[in-house]
Amino acid sequence: MESLSQQMGGLDIVAFSTSEGLEFVHFDEIKYLEADRNYTTLFLEENRKLLISKSIGQIETKLPENRFIRIHQSFTVNVTKILRYDRSENYLVLKSGEKLSVSVRKNSNLTKRFV
Repeated sequence: MESLSQQMGGLDIVAFSTSEGLEFVHFDEIKYLEADRNYTTLFLEENRKLLISKSIGQIETKLPENRFIRIHQSFTVNVTKILRYDRSENYLVLKSGEKLSVSVRKNSNLTKRFV
């Protein structure tokens, strides 16, 4: 699996092992990731979801740092999917209309990156 991921490095595609087999996902398809202990759910375009039996930190190592940012202990978001940041309420609004909480500690990472 690791060898396959390395070979696909320039294609903007990542492979994830699921209970059914391998899922090949283009970076642009990923809206955000949500952690749940040692599992991570990938929220994809067209309301698709993938449950991966790896921590969010392990999955982040496969994703390009310039496209994804950790905004909360439980959330990593694709920066190309962000519509706006509500600073007073500490949440992001995605282009899909979904709202994701931004933690106080991660708030500075977000503002430094874009301001």
